Amino acid sequence: MKEVTTFLPYLALALIALSVPVLIVRSRVARARLGARESALPSPRFTRHLAVLACAPVLAGLLIFRRFDPLTTFAVCGVAVLGFWMSLRELLVNAMSGIYENGIAWSGVILRYADVDDLVEPDPVTLVCLSANRAQTRLVVEDAGAMDAISRAIREKSPALR
Repeated sequence: MKEVTTFLPYLALALIALSVPVLIVRSRVARARLGARESALPSPRFTRHLAVLACAPVLAGLLIFRRFDPLTTFAVCGVAVLGFWMSLRELLVNAMSGIYENGIAWSGVILRYADVDDLVEPDPVTLVCLSANRAQTRLVVEDAGAMDAISRAIREKSPALR
C-alpha cells in the first residue's frame, strides 16, 4: 500500500493541471450555449477562490515530502483536487455572471431557461428553480436589484412559466 501513496500526490498534481483546460473549455461551451449577454450582474467576491487555487497544489505538493498513512494521503489529495476544481469552476462562472439570451450565469450556477419548470421564492433573497425531474437549483442573491432582474428574466423567458 505504501507504493500507492507514493504516486498519489503526483496524480493529484496532474489532475489539478488537467482540470484547468477542461474547465476553461467547459465554461466557453456553456457561454456559447447561453447566447448573447443581455445584462451583466454584479460578480460575487472571488478572493477566497484565489486562495484555494493557490493552496490546493501546495497541499498536494507537500505530500511528496511528508509521508502519511494511505487513508490520510488519499483524503488530502482528494481535498486538494476537488477544492481546486470547485474554486476554478466558481471563478470562471462568476467571471461571466449575467443574464443571457438562453439562461443565467450567477454565483457558480449556469441555468438555462429551458430547464426551469417551476420557480419558488422561499424568501426575499432566494430563488429555487425546479426542473422537469424535480431537481432543485438554488440561487441566493443578496442584492435586491439583481434578484428582481434574475426573477423577471426567468419568468419571462422560461417556456414552462409563460
